[in-house]
Amino acid sequence: MQKQDLVVFIAAILIVLILAFVIKPIMNGEPVLPEQGSGTISLPSKIPVPEGSSDNPYTPSVIMETTATPTQSWDGTAYNVQFVDPSTYNIE
Repeated sequence: MQKQDLVVFIAAILIVLILAFVIKPIMNGEPVLPEQGSGTISLPSKIPVPEGSSDNPYTPSVIMETTATPTQSWDGTAYNVQFVDPSTYNIE
């Protein structure tokens, strides 16, 4: 590997990192540097209940899976197979 190849490889990595950490947050309207907070997280006093039954919104749903009964592949009966001309299928 030549020195020029290594410089191009490092430049490509730097361009990808700049796109990922600087350009993308700017395009999404987010700050480039994370905001410094007090380090504490405030939780809401009341957690919102999702839409659904007001009596019991967290009723688990039961899914019944039925398995198909396997069919017997061979019933023990011998069958006659007639001759097929191999030239029909381009076989010599």
